[in-house]
Amino acid sequence: MLRDKRLRGAAAALAALVTVFAAAGCGGGRGVTIAGDQFGCVYTSADRGHEFVRAIDPGQNVSIGSTDELVLIPTGDQIYNMTTTENHTRFAPERVLAFTKAQTAVWVEGVLKFRFNTANGKACDWYTKYGLQSSSYGDLGFAVHTGIGPKRTGWYRFLAETHGDTMKQVVHDGSSAWTWQQLAYGSDPTVKSTPTSEPVSIGYGEHIGAMFTKYLGLNLGGDYFCGVQPSLTGAGTTPGCPPMYFQILSVYPRDKALSDEHEKLKQLDAQLTRERQAARLRALNRGTAIQSAKAQRKVIEAQIVNAKLAAQNDVRIQKCLILAKVGLDCDGHKPQIIVPGVSSTGK
Repeated sequence: MLRDKRLRGAAAALAALVTVFAAAGCGGGRGVTIAGDQFGCVYTSADRGHEFVRAIDPGQNVSIGSTDELVLIPTGDQIYNMTTTENHTRFAPERVLAFTKAQTAVWVEGVLKFRFNTANGKACDWYTKYGLQSSSYGDLGFAVHTGIGPKRTGWYRFLAETHGDTMKQVVHDGSSAWTWQQLAYGSDPTVKSTPTSEPVSIGYGEHIGAMFTKYLGLNLGGDYFCGVQPSLTGAGTTPGCPPMYFQILSVYPRDKALSDEHEKLKQLDAQLTRERQAARLRALNRGTAIQSAKAQRKVIEAQIVNAKLAAQNDVRIQKCLILAKVGLDCDGHKPQIIVPGVSSTGK
């Protein structure tokens, strides 16, 4: 009986050993170390069905089967740049069309920042669903055995068909709450709004980012991507996965004549402002001159009053005035009347 137990124990150990060797590809395992800025996903080889084996957290050192395939997902920020400049992300739309208030069409250029959702193996779920479909996008460039190419064509093709197309839909449908002047210039004097310290572009970026996060999740069938700016967007409804934020780079009307006309109006408004300022300055100068003249008049009137008072208080002047009333000069003499041609002696 003891011999039977020993045989059963040896058989169980042998079975476990066979299982280990089978999982390791029958050729022993190999150690891998996941960098601190990467998340690992392990799959069986293609001839074994590319079955998902396990997820590996950043910084871990583990052993995987010799024929297993390792996929490294970056945990850092990903930048999706939609712009007409040289910073444009490969295959991304250079700009997206939006319809603002009054159905005014504008072009929007911006940047989307996001990261993979590595919580609960979501990143591996994403790769299982999309990364193994090489016929759809080509090699995404995350599998180690294929090497990560410098251009990663498959990854950028995936972004164009998911992030790019979703952003087109969101910006097209989600911009009607703003005028094109608000988005292009940051303000619109014709719009009465509650004063706020938050710029228009921030509020718009939050709105578009939240819509984009929701629609992308619906299009992909899961919340595989998260935002990286919770201080702007808030924490969101998914723990550890805030909504994304869309940073505006440039907004301008599709019809260039509209922006040209707006620039002319801005120039006229600036000219009118300068003329108003000049008129106020002239009015201020005129008022100052009038006040100065009034002050001078008061000074002269005061001088006249003072002169009269001085005359009244001068005895000699008073004596002259009294003598003048009886036809005498200040010395009490009658003034001599000189007639031309007649001597003063009467000869």
